[in-house]
This record gives sequence, structure tokens and C-alpha cells, in this order.
Amino acid sequence: MKKIDLIFGALKVPVDYIMLVAAGVFAYLFRFSHFYTTYIREATVTIAFSDYFKAVLGLGVVYIIIFAFAGLYSLKFHRKFFDEFVKVILAASTGILFVVVYIFFNREFFASRFIVLFAWFLSIVFVSFGRFLIRKLHRFAYRKGSFKHFMAIIGSNKTADVLYEYYQSPGLGYEIVARFDSFSEETREALDELRENSRLDEILLADLSISSQDRNRLAEYVNENNLDFRYAGDMFGFFGPKAEIDTIRGVPLVEIKKTSLDGWGRIIKRVFDIIASFLGIVSLSPVFVLVAVGVKLSSPGPVIFKSKRCGLKGKVFNLYKFRSMYHNTHHLKYTVLQDKNLRKDGPLFKMKDDPRITPFGRFIRRWSLDELPQLFNVLKGDMSLVGPRPHEVEEVSKYQVHHRHLLDIKPGITGLAQVSGRSDLSFEEEARLDIYYLENWSIWLDLKIIFQTPKAVFGRRAAQ
Repeated sequence: MKKIDLIFGALKVPVDYIMLVAAGVFAYLFRFSHFYTTYIREATVTIAFSDYFKAVLGLGVVYIIIFAFAGLYSLKFHRKFFDEFVKVILAASTGILFVVVYIFFNREFFASRFIVLFAWFLSIVFVSFGRFLIRKLHRFAYRKGSFKHFMAIIGSNKTADVLYEYYQSPGLGYEIVARFDSFSEETREALDELRENSRLDEILLADLSISSQDRNRLAEYVNENNLDFRYAGDMFGFFGPKAEIDTIRGVPLVEIKKTSLDGWGRIIKRVFDIIASFLGIVSLSPVFVLVAVGVKLSSPGPVIFKSKRCGLKGKVFNLYKFRSMYHNTHHLKYTVLQDKNLRKDGPLFKMKDDPRITPFGRFIRRWSLDELPQLFNVLKGDMSLVGPRPHEVEEVSKYQVHHRHLLDIKPGITGLAQVSGRSDLSFEEEARLDIYYLENWSIWLDLKIIFQTPKAVFGRRAAQ
């Protein structure tokens, strides 16, 4: 899913809430305005605004929950505004039932039936207006050329023609970078060139007559290169549990979800990461200072060590750690220390009594204090609190095809493999645990892993 869709999709919730509260406040102000009480009907009962406002804030939350169950927080923006408007009417009308129940138990409070009916009408108008503004801003961002999503279409049939024409619309944010008749070797080479130039995010397979051999090779290519993938409905004969079906101009499109961490799951995880990493940085700031001083006094060189790591979709970023090695010795593992590697089962490097590590570095590694600066990576968005281990570029280049599934989500400071209770997992065992995590993610699983991390750290150290 495109990042811009997630941003504007998440924006619907606070905008809806603001509009609902505004509708309730405006209804109150109009009912007790000089115009209404003078020319329409005099107020026989006075309602304290403070009490009324508290009730509106609470009912706004109820409405948001109703909107969610009504499907108003879908992250798909290609649906017609009229369809969304109808859903707003139905959801707002359902909300009135809760207001009626509230009136029944607080009859003296909501004595004005006009406020209730007028607030219902205004909630529909205000929320629809807010939704309209979000759509306009969303399309404006696309038309400005920002947040482009690069797509290649495979197919030469009528379905491919329809989809090609549809995704050419500038308001959708897609750019069709190529179109191919089949998935041949020439197609692969052209896709590789697009991918190397960062101009390929998704492949759309539209031709129902493509050979099964080409389909299998294309599926392998998509998985190997962490690309988004959709295909015309019923092309593979089944949809599967992680498939999401949508309809574009009468054509059923199936999107294969590699992880539940998409859509709202991705938004929830990001919000959690921002809050938790910020609180962690603030609360652990004294520890940051003490470790930084220790690193500086223990050996010459910078306090922070930056290492190139592969993140989401293989994007390279700088991972921050407190320096635990002597300056400019990290690269030695690829040269003079290469034969000392104890991990022969995969691309990772590990050796006993590593001569590159300083005495103070051994201490901070022993208690995982060297990893604290990664909280800034989480705050920036390069990493998550929980996820697969962040591997170096050289290590990722040695991945087998199925290992590249690990790049479908952001790497984490801690993860399921780290808290598994075993200290000497093979690379393949780590990969299986991390793949299980990304395929079965939930916020509760994240919390469980976070709470188990201190126990895993101290438990391993106590056993040493």
C-alpha cells in the first residue's frame, strides 16, 4: 500500500472527530442564538454548555466507532464520493440511536429535540465536507508529482487495456513505467533496470492467458525483489487467506498481502513506535549520557557508530549504535578475520573473543546498551521496536530467495528470534521465526515480545 494513502487514510479519523464535535457545537450555538430565540422559538430550558460539550466529546468517540464498523476508514481512495456519502448518512443515522438512548436516561439534559436533529443533519454535512477536503488534498498531492507509485503492467489483452487506461489518471498517483506482453527474459531485464533506478514499486498481471510457467517465474521474481503484486481475478484459481479483492472498472483485482502489517496495522504500529521510542529516549537520557562518556573515554573515535543496513523493501539506512569497537576496525571481518567466522550456516558474522571490541565495548554489548541509539532510528522511521534483525548490505546480498521475505517489514531493535529463549539459533531458524512474526503480526504480539526482551537479555547474560 502506498505511504501517501496511509497518511491520508489515517487523517480521516481526527478530521471526522473534529467535524462531529463542530456539528454538535454549531447546533447548540444556533439553538440558543439571538436569531433562533427571537424569531423561531424561545428557549424554555437552558442547557449548560460545559455539560453539553462533554457529552458531545463522548458521543464523538461513539460515532467514530460506528464509522469504523460501517467501513468508512477503508484506505482505498478510488471509490466514488457518492458511495462514501451514503455510508456517512447511514452511520450518522445509526449514531442517532445512541443519542436517543442517552436522552432516555438523561431526559432533562437533552430537552431540545431540535439540537439532536440539527446536530444529526450537520454531522452528515460537516463529515462529508471533511471527507471531500481530504480527497481534494490527496489528489492535489498526486498531481504535484509527489508520492508517485511506479507500476509495470503485464498483458496485451482487453483487460490490460482497461487497467492501463484507468491507472493513467493523474489523480490516482500511479505512473505506468512499462507494459509487457509476457514475462520473458527481456521483460526481466527491463524490470531489473527499472528497479535499479528506483522506478518500480508494483507489478500488475492482467493477462488471463499467460502461461503457468510465466506465472510461477513472475511470482518468484516479485518475492525475490519485494515488489507489490496484483493480478486479474481468478488467474491462479484461488485467492488464499492473505488475498484482498477489489474491483476496477468491472475487473476483479487480487492483491497478495505478504503481511498483516499493511493498511491500518502499519499505521497502528508506526504510532506505537513513535510514542514508545520518544518516551524511551526521554526516560533513558541519563543512561545515554553515561554510556556516551564511557565510549569517549575508553578509546579514540566517534561515540556513535553508523552502519549501513537494509530496511523495508531493501532500502539502505544508517543504523546508530554506541561504538563498541576500536575505530575503523569494523571492515576487518570481511578481510583478515573472515576465517574466524563461527556462523557457517548463513550470511551473518560471529566470532569468539573478537579483537576489534574494546573492554568498555564488551560491557555495553553484554547488557545491550550499545543498541540504545537505535531508538532514534525508530523515531525516524527506519526501524521499528519489534521486527527482524537489521542486517548489513553485504549480508543481505547473500540472502536466498525466501530470506528476502524478511524485507517486507521494517527491522526491529528486538524481535521474536531474540526472545525465543535460545541463544544459538541458526540463521535459518531465526529467519523462520521472523517470517512467522511478519505473517502473524498483532499489536499484542509486539507487546508480548517487548515485555519478554528484558528477561531474554538478563537471562542470557546470567547464563554466561
